[in-house]
Amino acid sequence: MAIEFEHKTSTGLMSRRMGGAGRPTIDVQRLGKAIRGPGLDTRTWKVSGTVGVRDDRGTFKTDDPDAIFVDRLGVVASVQIEPNGQMITARWNGISCGRFGFMLFPLKPGDDVTVSIPDGDLNSDSITITELQSDRTAQIPVDWNNDRVLFDLNVPFEIRAPSVRIRSSNLELNGRRVAFGPEPI
Repeated sequence: MAIEFEHKTSTGLMSRRMGGAGRPTIDVQRLGKAIRGPGLDTRTWKVSGTVGVRDDRGTFKTDDPDAIFVDRLGVVASVQIEPNGQMITARWNGISCGRFGFMLFPLKPGDDVTVSIPDGDLNSDSITITELQSDRTAQIPVDWNNDRVLFDLNVPFEIRAPSVRIRSSNLELNGRRVAFGPEPI
């Protein structure tokens, strides 16, 4: 059973709805209307797309390396978004944790991606690829059953850090047991 209540604030009426467990949920539509202003859209669109380019005849191609541009400042890709098929340009940041580091996974033509479009502006320079999807190019291995962290890569793997520490009581490298129990490496 949901309980609704309204609260008068200095800027107007705010409505909240209490969910079945007593947790408040905010009326997003009313909140959006309250803070909306000229030229301001508070929503961020999330859409699916595929990395690729259109050739001179307008055919979408997922095998052209020109779909991705890489330089020291980042990775930029051409993406066809669904369902309308429009082409956009989006940045790929990998998994980032601010100034302390990041993890970059290769982005390739043909990859299915999720794209974040702030304010719904398809011409914005803030459009970002937020994730690579499991799809026909990156299928989940059959021996993985949601039971462990798995890096299954078909590209070289590199770690750059001032130091690396591995703590494991059962460590195997290339199929050879290196540590077991209190045994040092």
